[in-house]
Amino acid sequence: MKKEKFNYFDEFIKGSDYSVHSIELLNEIFEDFNKNLLPDNIVKMHKIEHEADEEKHALTNYLLKDFLPPIEREDIVLLAHKIDNLTDNIEEILINIDIFNVTALRPEISEFTKLLYDCCKSVNALIIEFKNFKKNSNIEEKIIEINHMEEDGDSLYSKYMRELYRANNPIDILIWTQILNCFEQCFDACEQIADAVENIILKNS
Repeated sequence: MKKEKFNYFDEFIKGSDYSVHSIELLNEIFEDFNKNLLPDNIVKMHKIEHEADEEKHALTNYLLKDFLPPIEREDIVLLAHKIDNLTDNIEEILINIDIFNVTALRPEISEFTKLLYDCCKSVNALIIEFKNFKKNSNIEEKIIEINHMEEDGDSLYSKYMRELYRANNPIDILIWTQILNCFEQCFDACEQIADAVENIILKNS
């Protein structure tokens, strides 16, 4: 039986799929938040993050032996890292919910989660189209879409951070500043993936 050829672009898609799985799980957890279910949900989230890491390591190990990869090695490593970083950052949101013993979510968290869900789905669509970037004319549109979502995430962050610092006690400020920072890092991670894809395309056009 002929061994299937390793494909870096398929591996990028697998990595991006994990970020979609993680935001879907986070959305599910937050839709009907129950602190008593948090330990089990953290285990589920970590399983996704661990499998994403395994995929990234498999890609890196193959790259070490590959004589002629389709794009530059440093670009493969960078994009794989950026994709994995998004999944890590989504997990970090849930970890902080647990660390700070959050028993109820602030209303704006659903707005952040919905936007992040949409952004992760757009990143996933971009990575799928990236596989055929030399023949695909829709990629730039996807990159612009992700950049706009990142800007929307920044606007949400600024709006609710102002509200947070004007109407809450110091403990709440500490807790929710950290959690909102995690969301902002996720939006930044989405934009960094889009930027990395754009740079690779420019270098290989």
